[in-house]
Amino acid sequence: MNANNSTNKQFWVVSTLPRSGTHFLQAVLSSLPGSVVVQEFFNGSLAVMGNEWINKGLYEELDHPVNAVGETQARFIFLFRHPHHPPVEDSRFSGARTIDLIGYPFDRYISGGIVENSDEYAAIPSAKRGYGKDYFLKSGSNDCTKAMSAMEIESSWMNSLIGNKSTLVLRYEDFFNAPSMILGCLSKELGEDVILPHQARKNSSRVYWQDAPTARMDDGAFFKIFDRFSRSLEYFYPEKWPILCQLRKG
Repeated sequence: MNANNSTNKQFWVVSTLPRSGTHFLQAVLSSLPGSVVVQEFFNGSLAVMGNEWINKGLYEELDHPVNAVGETQARFIFLFRHPHHPPVEDSRFSGARTIDLIGYPFDRYISGGIVENSDEYAAIPSAKRGYGKDYFLKSGSNDCTKAMSAMEIESSWMNSLIGNKSTLVLRYEDFFNAPSMILGCLSKELGEDVILPHQARKNSSRVYWQDAPTARMDDGAFFKIFDRFSRSLEYFYPEKWPILCQLRKG
């Protein structure tokens, strides 16, 4: 990215919970004319994401190609990052507006475990991995240990969004539950109409739609995730809170 030519450009930092619709939101924002999606990596590097990379995380091909304009032509520049990555030091984003995409934490760590056990670390949806449907997260497993290493930072990030009026908070599940509301919020934030460039297929194996987290993880793993995310679960997922509390007590 060129540090020059920043006049009349608008910058956003988009933080997303891993395995919770990052590539889908990238595709939505990339469909805006004159937009550039930049990905922050764990080593602190930045890279412009093209259509091929974004599509690795999607169920279907886009109906039309994502804009591949250079930064000199860009009006919107979106820096995508995960909360557990060290923040990139880049002055162009110091005053950027923010968008935060959250997802149901139980699904984040189930899907993360499926990916960690893949032959190749890739962004393709866990539902497309043959072994994923029988995956079970165990509290004493290496997968759970890896999840715990990121859980404190990710839960603190979600807690910081509670009641936060200075950022636009989106739930991944609402791209399916309430797409018009999500698009309306994004359009208002960006000052330009936003569309769904394609229809993503809902992964019905995600526990959000099954109301049964303990069907895909043991009690120990469930307790760890529930206890760490209890504040944000109660605030952002009130429709799930009663059954989660019942499972925690039982």
